[in-house]
Amino acid sequence: MNSLNFVIFVILLIVSLCMILKLAYLYYFYKVLIKKWIEVEGLIIESDYEYFCSESDNDTRGWKPHIIYEYKIGDTIYKNNKLTKNLKFLYPEKEMAKNNNQTYFVGDRIVVYFNRNNYKDSIIDDKFDNKNFFILIFSFITLVIAFQILDTNFDI
Repeated sequence: MNSLNFVIFVILLIVSLCMILKLAYLYYFYKVLIKKWIEVEGLIIESDYEYFCSESDNDTRGWKPHIIYEYKIGDTIYKNNKLTKNLKFLYPEKEMAKNNNQTYFVGDRIVVYFNRNNYKDSIIDDKFDNKNFFILIFSFITLVIAFQILDTNFDI
């Protein structure tokens, strides 16, 4: 086996395992951890869609929801824009983003889930999204490719 193929195998293996761990964490978060978070009523104060372009990767660009909500704990009002911990998609057109995401309107009352150990840490989505399983499928495909590289280049 040449060293380049081995490096490719190791990289693909690490990427696959990281994606599987990410999925495991998401599943654990939505099935266990969020149940320990506290629910409060919140209010949507901004709702629109924004065009996102990654500063580090020119291929990562598209439309996504831009929601800002506020919630009150004691006498303190907190604001956040984090909707979910689930896998998020960027859409090439604004209309596609609108059609594939839940729509929130300014003034909507919502349920906010916040971390009792860090009140600023909050989300408004409390369900594991089955789209996350794309991570698992992609991980298995990557693993198959990695072991195919290993198998075809291994001298027996």
